[in-house]
Amino acid sequence: MRNLITSLLILTGLSAFGQDEGTLFADTVYDWFPPHDYVAVYNTPLKARYVLIGKESFSLIPDSIHLTVMSDEEWVALRSRVISNGGRLEDNEFVTSRDGVNYILSKNKDPDTGNLIMSTLFGSVE
Repeated sequence: MRNLITSLLILTGLSAFGQDEGTLFADTVYDWFPPHDYVAVYNTPLKARYVLIGKESFSLIPDSIHLTVMSDEEWVALRSRVISNGGRLEDNEFVTSRDGVNYILSKNKDPDTGNLIMSTLFGSVE
């Protein structure tokens, strides 16, 4: 019981830590994949992690989404690494790893740095 309470306090503290005015991402995203909602469990100016609230209605809905701000060079290196490890190039902004993790560039850029925003989708089954 003590471990459960400690875990809840840590999770609450982590999410509260990232919810200051310096965060880039919203704490809750409604209808990201309509009608599915996500809440941030980690949120900083350069990274955010979201988990699905409730149940998915079909298998392509990710159960968690990670957003990361990265430079063009970091994206090219990540894309190359995923492909060299057996992944698939869908297009220049979208690669799928061998184990089915999707890496997708957003059309939006970080307003502070001008860097790319890359999303990683976990838990969707094609």
